[in-house]
Amino acid sequence: MLVLFCILTPVLSAFAQNKAEGKRNTISLNGKWQIAEGTKEVIPKTFDHTVQVPGLVSLAVPSFNNVGPKVEDRRNISQSDPLREAFWYRRTFTVKGSIPARATLKVSKAM
Repeated sequence: MLVLFCILTPVLSAFAQNKAEGKRNTISLNGKWQIAEGTKEVIPKTFDHTVQVPGLVSLAVPSFNNVGPKVEDRRNISQSDPLREAFWYRRTFTVKGSIPARATLKVSKAM
């Protein structure tokens, strides 16, 4: 079983090279993920919320307080969030069969 930690990652796919068949196996990681808020340097100890990936943090259950506060002019106001530095996503998954010596994780459309 693998555990994956990411910061602000809306869409993930895992790719593993199958040497025996010479083709790539793709594992979609879309679906329900655990999510937590915190700082950029420290992985949260608990992940008490879930969110659909791909999806928006504002759709987390239970919801987070004041996600993406509305501002009048985004060009003149700091984009930092006063409540948190980052959202952390966590997902566990099982790879069927043997795990190859080399695997690549592709992150698409992350913000």
